[in-house]
Amino acid sequence: MEIGVVGLGRMGANMARRMARGGARVFAYDRDPEARRALAGEANVDCVEGLAALAAQLGGERVILTMLPAGAPTEDALAELLPLLSAGDTLVDGGNAFYKDSMARALEMSQRGLRYIDAGVSGGVHGLANGYCLMLGGTPKSVERFEPFARLLAPAPDTGWLHCGPSGAGHFAKMIHNGIEYGMMQAFAEGFALLAARKDLEFDLGRLAETWRHGSVVRSWLLDLCADILREDEDLERIAPVVADSGEGRWTALESVELGHGADGALLQPGQVRLREETARHDAREIRRTRDDPDMIVVVMGVSGSGKTTIGKLLAERLAVPFLDADEFHPPVNVDKMAAGTPLNDEDRKPWLATLNEMLRQRQNAVLACSALKESYRNMLSKGISDCRFVHLRGSIELIGERLKERQHRYMPASLLESQFATLEQPVNALAVDIALPPELCVEQIAASLH
Repeated sequence: MEIGVVGLGRMGANMARRMARGGARVFAYDRDPEARRALAGEANVDCVEGLAALAAQLGGERVILTMLPAGAPTEDALAELLPLLSAGDTLVDGGNAFYKDSMARALEMSQRGLRYIDAGVSGGVHGLANGYCLMLGGTPKSVERFEPFARLLAPAPDTGWLHCGPSGAGHFAKMIHNGIEYGMMQAFAEGFALLAARKDLEFDLGRLAETWRHGSVVRSWLLDLCADILREDEDLERIAPVVADSGEGRWTALESVELGHGADGALLQPGQVRLREETARHDAREIRRTRDDPDMIVVVMGVSGSGKTTIGKLLAERLAVPFLDADEFHPPVNVDKMAAGTPLNDEDRKPWLATLNEMLRQRQNAVLACSALKESYRNMLSKGISDCRFVHLRGSIELIGERLKERQHRYMPASLLESQFATLEQPVNALAVDIALPPELCVEQIAASLH
């Protein structure tokens, strides 16, 4: 029984150790050599020098667990890893990803013949000794493939792990789990602050917290941690009133707003414990989504070489929404055809466009870079989406031809440019942008028009 683990931070490294100590053979990789060296002496763990080596070491239908921060670190690793995988392999994403991204990623993986599990993982630095709580989303077959490893990671083989539901369910459950956790932390913080404020009552906060641990309805592991800290430092002068934010607290509050239920945005209110903005890709974009911000899909369209990816990424950053590159979702048969210099026909594009439409309907807010040359293609992309805006990047064939000479696209040769111009049906209701302008000015023009 063997598994690959990518990402050897505190969680990833200890999960690799726990599985290895349970009898699994683990092939582990982290781009930081120090992280690899820290595992070098662990029995049943082989640290490798790269993702290609990791994929080569694993046999049969491979299982690979990624324990990386959501956003760029995960996406960069997957961009390198996916070409190394084969149909039937299983990828388990143990990072704190936004659940809608996980649903879209599962769809992308299925197009490649791969299995995908979104895994919410809780347990922190104590998981090595005590086991991890695992919340798994995916198909029954995918979870069945991962089950032997889940049983090793969990506190006991039959407890502490659950197949929560289809793709997205695992990361959604973890999102709500962390929202609850932050709410509990806030409650403890405010409670102890009120106790500390009554100097006249002479509370010993450490002893009171220890007393609550036994028989009280508020007893919990979080209270255990509070009691340990208060026993050493009742004034909490060394403890910053901040908890690192990987996104879930904000996403939980925003989900309650979208569903019209429950939390009513309370997690976004300032208090004794504040969420610190870190590197999670969705923090900025999600916190800006409120009741007054309408859902909108923006499709940046045009022929190859018009700057769709560059301008699309800048626009997504400006709007604080996710960016998708349609080229990344072509099935292998389409990629091979284009790489050979053969234009795609309508039948080639239909399943690709259907996949993109499904992803956009799941996300509700995104910028998509896509050629969208025909009106029928644009209709397929926008089907079922209440507000889908098209931005047409326009330029002469001479200008775009010169740009294509300066770049090397992995499967779109410059020879196909004329066929793209011949196929292009000018959109009637799109915002037209002159690509002779610098990309930053194009984005300012687009953003002003959208608002």
